[in-house]
Order: sequence, then C-alpha cells, then structure tokens
Amino acid sequence: MNRTKSKILIVDDHPNNHRVYKRSLEPLDLEIVDVMSGQQALEVAHVHDFFLILMDVQMPEMDGFETASLILGHPDTRHIPIIFVTAIAKDEKFEFKGYKGGAVDYLTKPFDSHILKSKVSVFLELHLQKKQLQSTLYELKKTFTDLENTNRSILEFTEIVSGYVSTPLQLISSSALLLKMELENNGSEKELNYLKRIDKSIEFMKSQIEALTSINGIKTDTDGRDEIKIDLNQVADQVIANISSLMKQTQGRITKDALPSINANENQIKRLFSILLENGLQYHQDGIPPKVHISSQIVNDLVKLKFKDNGRGFDEDFVEWIFTPFKRLLSSPYMDGTGIGLTKAKSIVTRMRGSIYATSQAKHGSEFVVILPLESKQEIRNSITDRLQSM
Repeated sequence: MNRTKSKILIVDDHPNNHRVYKRSLEPLDLEIVDVMSGQQALEVAHVHDFFLILMDVQMPEMDGFETASLILGHPDTRHIPIIFVTAIAKDEKFEFKGYKGGAVDYLTKPFDSHILKSKVSVFLELHLQKKQLQSTLYELKKTFTDLENTNRSILEFTEIVSGYVSTPLQLISSSALLLKMELENNGSEKELNYLKRIDKSIEFMKSQIEALTSINGIKTDTDGRDEIKIDLNQVADQVIANISSLMKQTQGRITKDALPSINANENQIKRLFSILLENGLQYHQDGIPPKVHISSQIVNDLVKLKFKDNGRGFDEDFVEWIFTPFKRLLSSPYMDGTGIGLTKAKSIVTRMRGSIYATSQAKHGSEFVVILPLESKQEIRNSITDRLQSM
C-alpha cells in the first residue's frame, strides 16, 4: 500500500528558491505545493491538508506577514504552523514582527539545507504523531459505538427472552397456586413435596430472569446522575451501614484504610462496594467470623482498591470463571443469591473504564482488586483535546 505523502506549502516569489527547497527536502519524501505569491497561497491553503508552510517574507503586493495573518485568521487554516524565511539579516524588531505575525520559527537566507531539513523534520514528525493519535481516537470511538450497538442488541434480546419465558412461567405459577389450594387439605405428603419443589423451581427461574435483565441494566443505567467527585470513605461507611444486618448475621467485621476521592457515578460505586463486601461476608469459613479489609493505592492517574477477606477462598484455576453469569463455586443453605453478583461487579467496573481481578487460595481467603481512573470521562476528554490542540 502506498503511503500518502504529507503536504508542505512553500511560498516564494523566486523560482530558483523553489528548486533549492525541493532539493533540500527531497529526502523527506514530501508532496510539495509551491506558489509564487501571497494571493496564490491564500487560494490553496484551505484546499490541502498542509502540515507546514514555508513563507518568504519579502514578496511584492502582499508580503509574508500579511499573508500569514490572513491564513492564521481563517478557522480552516489557523492550525497550520508557519516558518518565515527572509534574506534580511537578523534584527530583533524584525524577528518580533515575525513571531507576532504567527511564525513558529524563523530562517534567514541563504539557509543551510541541513538546518532546513532538520526543522521541517520536527514538524513532520509532530504531524504524523497527531494523525496517528487522531486515527487511534477514531478507532476507539468506533469501537465504543460498536459496543453500544452490541449492548443495545443484547438488551433487546434479553427483553424478548425474558418476555417469552415470563409469560409461560406466570401460567405455571398460577396453575401451581390453584393446585396448592386444591391439595392443601386432602393432598398426600408426596404430592405436597412435589408441589414445594415446583414452587422452589418457579422462584429460582424468576430470580434468574431478574438477574439476567439486571446485568444489562447495569451496563446502561447511570441512575440519571453524572460523574461527580466522590469520597470513597463515605461510600464505604454508607455501604457498611446498609449491610449491618448481614454483618450481625454472620458476626462479620469490615475495616478500611483511608481511601481517596475519585470521579465516578455515585450509585454505581456504591453498588460495586456493596457487591464485594457482601461477597466477602457471605462466603466465610464454617465457624470463623468473616473479616473484610479495604485498602487503596494510587498509581499515576489510577486508584487500586483491594477487598481482602478471610473466607473460604477458591482455586485460582477458577479466577476467570467466577465473573461468569450464574456460576457459583460454593453453595450452602445460608448463601442466597443467583450467581450474578460478581458479574454485575465486573460490568460496573468495565463501564467505569476500569478492570477487576481476583487472587485466592482455598481456605485462605480471597482478594478482589479493582483498578479505576481517578479522573472523569469529561476530564480525560479535555486532557486529550488539550494535547491535540497543543500539537
């Protein structure tokens, strides 16, 4: 595939100078557009995507300063860097006029071809880096759009499936209720046991349907709230207060180090803490009160949150499996749930542009690690925009 050559505009009213420019810049493999006047420069500046303009200062009718001011004053061309070239010996007032006119650099004639090539190479490299970054951002935006479309399709599919399943399940539930009323006084013990099993299966199916729809709900729901600055200490305290009954039931204890503040959706971060803390309390070892400790670490512009428990733990062969919907490694009468909690946690973390993983050892507890950005999506966008505009 042939590479598209980067374009440079050379403005000079002397044909011999153009030949010197082309010879000096030939190693850079550029597409050179040369014009003989400021008026011609104005005519082509907005037609091509120039990464740089070499502008002769002394030209008849319209000099380089006036031409540059008109180019930089137009919204379509104001981003193009300009290097002024002049045969006048260096003079501070003259150079000041050039920089005030929008020049990013300055060359005097006769110029050294190596210096010219070196200066142009710098702007060429910046231009190529900017194009690569723009291409990457475009691909990321496209990927995000594709993911949103895929998620929308999953939501639609989930609604259809839950609708198809819910309707007959409701009929079965109603029939079971009628059968229960019929057998309540004269049914045999065997028949009543079968009926209990039917009721239990119905409740299980209902919980699975609700769990399935809730997974996708997490992916799109922001509870009508934007990302705000949130003190994670307050989040932890509120969640601990909300699950106090579970702590009392399990005789569990939750401790924490000082936690940072981050930009996030408040309800989603509370859900995340609730899922991970409840998980640490529920899956405890027999006869050992559960303990969960929350700690954090700042790494550059990320925060690493750790939820460490003394629970039953699991073989690390199952480390990816535990985030799969409806999968449970452990089961017991006092561990209610649908096998969907950690799937929700991963969905929340992914939506927050983070990652989650776990380390564990059977009978030695588990540690869930959540890595999240400290900045909000808007702050990250602004940072990227600022970097692009400064190029």
